[in-house]
Amino acid sequence: MNERCFDVLLDNTPPSVTDLYDFPDPVELYNYVRIEATVTDLNGVDEVLIEVSEPDSTKTNYSTTKSGSVYYNNTIIADQAGTHTYRIYANDTKGNVNSTETGTFRTRSDTDFIVQRGYATIATGQTDVMIVAGTDYIAPSSLSRAFIRIVGTRLSGDLSRPAGASRC
Repeated sequence: MNERCFDVLLDNTPPSVTDLYDFPDPVELYNYVRIEATVTDLNGVDEVLIEVSEPDSTKTNYSTTKSGSVYYNNTIIADQAGTHTYRIYANDTKGNVNSTETGTFRTRSDTDFIVQRGYATIATGQTDVMIVAGTDYIAPSSLSRAFIRIVGTRLSGDLSRPAGASRC
């Protein structure tokens, strides 16, 4: 009697989606944002889509272009002000789908400020720094100063508070 043995390997592992990246963030309203992610799978990646949820909850799916293991789309237009959420959907050649990794980007509005002096030194432990409109940042013309709060390695600002007002 001739016997034959076969090893059957079942692939139920979804693609790995890592290194989500969006640029620029914040993006100017009505400009393009690039969204990318690294997607890998032992048996090969079949398709990768990017779903963008606008601030008004409208969702749009975008196809991607592959460059090595990076999948991206750089033709996504930010046409609503506010925070956008995106999800990366990836399936492999065996039909497995990832668990949808997410990221966010936002559009810059007319009330945001842009810090222009990136070389300023901020001392360790310093929690506030004053910057001057027109010299250090771009802001609405009605403002002459702003206070910036340093939280960890991120800066946040309050342009609505008059200079010298309580910071608490």
